[in-house]
Amino acid sequence: MEEKEAGFEIRVEDLWAILKRCWWLMLAVLLVVFVTVFAVMTTTHEKEYTATSVVWALGAPSSGSLTTSDVSIGTYLINDYKQLVTTEDVLEEVIGRAELLISTVELSKMISVTHETNTRVMNISVTAGTPGGAELITNTLVDVFCSRVNDKNSEADKNGSGSDLVTVWSYAKVPTDPSNPVSVVKIGLIAAVAAIAVYGVYFVLYLLDDKISTAEDVERYLGVNMLGMIPNRQDVQRRKSKNGYYYSYGANKPGSGGNP
Repeated sequence: MEEKEAGFEIRVEDLWAILKRCWWLMLAVLLVVFVTVFAVMTTTHEKEYTATSVVWALGAPSSGSLTTSDVSIGTYLINDYKQLVTTEDVLEEVIGRAELLISTVELSKMISVTHETNTRVMNISVTAGTPGGAELITNTLVDVFCSRVNDKNSEADKNGSGSDLVTVWSYAKVPTDPSNPVSVVKIGLIAAVAAIAVYGVYFVLYLLDDKISTAEDVERYLGVNMLGMIPNRQDVQRRKSKNGYYYSYGANKPGSGGNP
């Protein structure tokens, strides 16, 4: 007889069978991980608040009227202004005015400066641990920055016009919501990965299980057809009918047959 080559294949039915075996554990792990991570992040997460002030560059042109040259110069100087905001002397004056107990390096890390493309608008933001602290530092920073830039311009202005190069368009308000809220989506992804890991463990155990447990395993591994099957003793039940007692296998009902 020609021997059949033993092979191993994974069918969709096998994957579904694995899922039916472990879906309850996957769901339990999903819920436990989600609740646990959410509770830990809620209690240990340090909230941060961001306040933003808007500064307008070249707010008062020296000629008394806005020209194309003024706009070009203001746009070009935006990059210079972004660097000047975090200079050492500016940060030291901000720390002194706001009575902060941090270093200039720490304060510099709290500041971010952005600007709208092709505009003379700068957004100066400060991120702090409290809403009031973020608002205080931001407004103090823009005041110090604008004052220093305009003072330097006045000193260098030979005509003595004293025109301001930067002005505060709007001061920061006290933020009401944290800028780094706990992300429920990320927590859900972590819980989902944990649940998938449970399925992965069951799948690996299925791959490593080489025992012959069913008739399909006999046909798959040995390549022979089943002629009969010896029932498990635990599945054989003693039942009673009108003709006496008999033994049945599986889900046979009383009176469906069998020898007394």
